[in-house]
Amino acid sequence: MNKKVLLRQLQISWIPLLLAVAYASIAYCMATADKRSVMTFVNYFSGTFFFLMWIVGQYLRTSKEINDSSNYANLQTGILDLKKAISKLQAFSFQQPKTTATFENPLLATAKKAIDSGFVLAGLMQAGVAFEQALLAKADKLQIARDNRTNVSQILNRLKDFYDQGTINEFYAVWKLRNQLVHLSNEASIELEKNPSLFKYFEWAIKTLESEN
Repeated sequence: MNKKVLLRQLQISWIPLLLAVAYASIAYCMATADKRSVMTFVNYFSGTFFFLMWIVGQYLRTSKEINDSSNYANLQTGILDLKKAISKLQAFSFQQPKTTATFENPLLATAKKAIDSGFVLAGLMQAGVAFEQALLAKADKLQIARDNRTNVSQILNRLKDFYDQGTINEFYAVWKLRNQLVHLSNEASIELEKNPSLFKYFEWAIKTLESEN
């Protein structure tokens, strides 16, 4: 049995348990002598305990729903946050990498088709996935140690040995936009649909990662 689950269950149930014992004891003592028995005490205790646990369960469930709703609202990216991210991206130069290699990223190509077909948000989200995959592939190519617990920010930080600080800052800006795509508010989603040109920043980042340093 999971010890953490058991401890959590004890934390939840000890107050209802004490109240149920107290109520059952009082009810037992107040009962007439001919009605006092172990079963009488058990009946009072079990009914009270399960009723109190039901109330506690309802409270915890409602509390979790409120917290989840609040946390989701805090995670959402509003229009102002999105515009700040776009402005930051537009402030960078994003110099194209010097390479003669033919560039073709399947995920990015699919993303561009989606955007060209009018599905801007879906296309940008796909481009964000392509960017993340390109980062991981670059880390492996450069033999940067990582495991399942290594996040993208840590990988970007380790790329400082291979790219100048300006390029790293630009990578971070593109990655921030990618994260915002996951938690857009309805208003921000509508605003984003008007900005298919954001695709070029993902395209630049992936081209830079897939080119030779």
